[in-house]
Amino acid sequence: MTHKLYQQDSYISSFSADILERKIINNQPAVLLDKTAFYPTSGGQMNDRGRIDDINVLDVIIEDDNIWHVLEKELTDKNRVECNIDWPRRFDFMQQHTGFHILAQSFLRTLSAETVSSHLGEGMSTIDVNIDNISWDAVEKVETLSNSVIWENRPVHIVWADEKDLDNPMLRKVPENHAKPRLIEIENFDLDPCGGTHVSLTGQVGLVKILSFERIRGYLRFNFVAGERAVSTFRKYFNDMQSLCKIMTTGPDEIVDSIYKLFVDYKSLFKQNQDLEKTINDFYTKGLLEQAQESSVIYSIIPNKNIDALRKMAGALVKQSSSVFLLGSNDEKAAVVFASARNDLNLKDIFTETMDCINGRGGGSPNFLQGGGTDVEKLDEALINAQKAILDMIN
Repeated sequence: MTHKLYQQDSYISSFSADILERKIINNQPAVLLDKTAFYPTSGGQMNDRGRIDDINVLDVIIEDDNIWHVLEKELTDKNRVECNIDWPRRFDFMQQHTGFHILAQSFLRTLSAETVSSHLGEGMSTIDVNIDNISWDAVEKVETLSNSVIWENRPVHIVWADEKDLDNPMLRKVPENHAKPRLIEIENFDLDPCGGTHVSLTGQVGLVKILSFERIRGYLRFNFVAGERAVSTFRKYFNDMQSLCKIMTTGPDEIVDSIYKLFVDYKSLFKQNQDLEKTINDFYTKGLLEQAQESSVIYSIIPNKNIDALRKMAGALVKQSSSVFLLGSNDEKAAVVFASARNDLNLKDIFTETMDCINGRGGGSPNFLQGGGTDVEKLDEALINAQKAILDMIN
């Protein structure tokens, strides 16, 4: 059994150890040490990284109380090694994990809501809480209590519990193993069984902030950041705000009102554009239907239409006419729709020739096809040739 240094002191970042065993895990060399400060992935917390001698530690895995260190490459044959933890990563997870404990107790005290589970990821951490719904006002109350505990700089203790400790009313969860379980105590605030790494004073968490929440399988999942992650997150938010203020030529206090006004104006212009687009489409549709009274195959290039707009127009046309309609548009790329109400016509071969002409591709049913190509200059020629070929086929 590996002696777990991290369970005694989360601040150990370097140590010496003896190699007890070697093996291959997931096609990578791995070593078992007599003791380690490397934390393995467990309890919702991700593994430590670092170096053993000059070799990178890629993963840390616990198997039957033994901790295996998965390496980037083979170590030399020597048995005594020097080990160094990636300290910024370790301290980050210490901040997240202690922040999670504080949040869990804050949810319990503020909303009588018990924690279901947690995950401490590399970019975002989550806490799942057994409540159906919540307002942002209630979230702020949880955050206020959490950050007040952080700023009070309360001691955080590791407690190897006796039976009497398990009767403590502050204990959030009874440990599964009653034989000297490891508890993390935030002085006069929280007590919980945990094998993870933690700061020694709550002030080192710095800050916790809930960023969002969503419903997951009957409870709520909260995304949060703590410590340096919170600082980095709000640095990004601040930089984004500065950029928005520069774009909108306004100050931070007016930015929301400015963006809201811009959104209202956009919705109004969008509605006007839709109305104008409908008027234009009706104009083209009316003209094409008039042409259809004199010819069984109509082609038209309509500027600045995407494939969806052409398809809708073609669908409206074949509901009102038995003619074949060949519609194209030259908006950046060539877009083409062939449409007919006649089920006895198979336009696929001619459509394929059209696609070849404009260096494009597409498909559909025999009497309704769509596609696009890159050779816009040949669109007119391609549609004229298609019109002749379909007229020959009909005649």
